[in-house]
Amino acid sequence: MKDDLNQSKDGVRNGNDTQPVKVLVVEDKTIDRRVAQFMLHKLGYHVDFAANGMEAIKMLEHNPCDLVLMDCVMPVMDGFEAASMIRNPKSPVLNHKVPIIAITAASMGYENNKYLDAGMDSVIVKPLSLPKLNAAISECLALSDNLAAAQAATLKAEKAVFDRQDLAERLMNDEELMRDIIEDFLKNLPLQIEALEEAVKNSDTAKIPIIIHTIKDPAMTISAGELYKQAQKLEAAINNCNLREMESLMPEFKHAAGHLTVRLKKEIADSAKDKELLHYADL
Repeated sequence: MKDDLNQSKDGVRNGNDTQPVKVLVVEDKTIDRRVAQFMLHKLGYHVDFAANGMEAIKMLEHNPCDLVLMDCVMPVMDGFEAASMIRNPKSPVLNHKVPIIAITAASMGYENNKYLDAGMDSVIVKPLSLPKLNAAISECLALSDNLAAAQAATLKAEKAVFDRQDLAERLMNDEELMRDIIEDFLKNLPLQIEALEEAVKNSDTAKIPIIIHTIKDPAMTISAGELYKQAQKLEAAINNCNLREMESLMPEFKHAAGHLTVRLKKEIADSAKDKELLHYADL
C-alpha cells in the first residue's frame, strides 16, 4: 500500500528533491495507520505499510526503506521479533542497519532497554503527535550515520539486486529495448533454474556448467550483480568438481533469483504505468 501525496521538502533526500525518504509503518490497527500516514505525509515522507512483523520482513527482502516505524504488539509476528530478525545478518532483508523506531502504548511502560535489546533505535509512546514523530525521526536518522549514509546503504542494496541506471546507460536510455530484455530474462530464468536443479539432482556435471553459463552471462548483461555473483560461486564449485558445495550454495542462489524476479517485475509494472501516462499526455 503506497501513497506519495502531500510530500514536502522536509522529507526529501539530501541533495535530491525528487527522492523522498521512504518510511515503512508496521502497524496492524487501521486507525493508527491512518494517523501515522497523515502525519508522515505532512512531514513529506513516502509511506509504505505492513500489517505485522512477518509482512514487514517479506517487504524488506525486496524493497528496502530508509526508516521503520514498528508497533510492538501485533498478530503473526510482534515488533520485537521483527526487529531482531531485521538486525540478524543471516535474515533475508536487504538492509540490516535500517533505523527502527518502536511505537508503544503508554500503558505498557517505557522499558527502554527492552526495545534497544531487540535492535530498535528509539521509542515513541502513543498517542502520536506531529512534533513527537518529527523529533524522533529526525534524531534517529541523524544518529544512524546521518541520513545520507543510511540512504546510501539503501541504494547500494537496491543496486546489488538490479542496477537500473547502469543498464539504462549501456542501452542508451532506450526504455523499450530495456523492457524487452527484462521480459525475455524473466521468461527464461524460471526454466533455467528448473533445468539446473534437475541437472544437480542427477549429478550431471557435463550439463551443469552449461546451464550456469546461460544464467550468469545474461545476469551480467542486465546489471543483476547479486545473481551474477551467486552464479559465479556455483560455477567455481562445479569447476572444482565439488558437487556437494554447489548443492549447499543453491538456496542462496535461488534467493537471489527471487529478489531479482520481484525487482524486475516491479520495473516492468512501473514502465507500463509510465507508458500509459505518456499516452494520455499525448491525447
